Amino acid sequence: MGYAEIDDEVLTLCRRAVDVLADLGTEVVEVGTVFDEDPVDPWLVLTGVYNLRTHHALIGTQAWGSVDPVLRMVIEAAAETGPLDMVRAEDACHTLNLRLVDLFHDVRLLVTPTMAASPPPRSLNGAGVINGVQDYNWVKLTYGFNMTRSPAATVCVGLTSAGVPVGLQLVGPQHADLVVLRSAAALEAAIGFDTLAPYPPG
Repeated sequence: MGYAEIDDEVLTLCRRAVDVLADLGTEVVEVGTVFDEDPVDPWLVLTGVYNLRTHHALIGTQAWGSVDPVLRMVIEAAAETGPLDMVRAEDACHTLNLRLVDLFHDVRLLVTPTMAASPPPRSLNGAGVINGVQDYNWVKLTYGFNMTRSPAATVCVGLTSAGVPVGLQLVGPQHADLVVLRSAAALEAAIGFDTLAPYPPG
């Protein structure tokens, strides 16, 4: 993506899946940078305000205590968001989308790991682990496409040594939902992975 470090084990599993795509006859073109920078800040502005709208009536009630602490923090921070912050976050969505319009002139689909790390244990309180380092933003590769309203699908490409699933994300241009779904189905069939993750993992 141009801004996200990927855990080595995740990357290895995803590269194998891309090799399967190539074996199916897909021309694979490496793209060095998708977005110029991590769009996490405008995404947090947008999701914070949207969640504030949804949960506003719960603030100060007994039910507020049952809301996930991280979500509460995001919602409370959103109360300080001003109209210019919101408009700038929406501007960021347009900027990201313009970049994808250019990209999809050259490629039909964009393929990335779904997450930068494998799903973490609950004991880390929301943090993931990327190459041995804890990182709360281990989902780095998904929200930019929420912001551009791009159709995306995830195909499980294997399990880590700890027994948790790793996904490969296929992203298409707006309104190319069928291309994404058909490609994901073809890759899933070619990989033939149907092993259930152990429970508990590890």
